Amino acid sequence: MNETEPDVYVCDAVRDVARLHRDLLTGAFRRLSIRNQLDVQAKRLCEAHESGDEVVVTQIGCWHPSLTGYPAADILSCDFTMSDARETIARESGFANWED
Repeated sequence: MNETEPDVYVCDAVRDVARLHRDLLTGAFRRLSIRNQLDVQAKRLCEAHESGDEVVVTQIGCWHPSLTGYPAADILSCDFTMSDARETIARESGFANWED
């Protein structure tokens, strides 16, 4: 058994989402208000979508209220705004919407 990695299965799609946000797990990031942390994550999601990074498909496809369950090609080809990214991050974080 490798001491640095636990024996827990993580599918590639989830591992890729974690990789997208991994550099945000710093002390400076954690000192931001929750709203600012979520906003930084939303910006990251919006930028990745805009660049066509397929890693966002899992996150958007699971949490965006009107894109849940859509095929990857549809998610990547849709107009995806900062408002959409905020809504996705808010719902993933347990909030009903960004305002909550």
